[in-house]
Amino acid sequence: REGLHVATVSDGRVVMKPVTAGHDFGDRIEVVHGLTAEDAVVMNPPDSITTGENVRIAPSTRVPF
Repeated sequence: REGLHVATVSDGRVVMKPVTAGHDFGDRIEVVHGLTAEDAVVMNPPDSITTGENVRIAPSTRVPF
């Protein structure tokens, strides 16, 4: 109802960022506005995730683009 958001992490807490989607590739979408290359994105967050939740960052795994 509030548009498309992506869960990111800042200082160990979730921040929900509004984003603008571009092309839909089926299993992923292009984000044309709202994120930077430096944003730490939560992969596969639960529907119940909210801004301010405490999170731990797992070791990085590179996602192919």
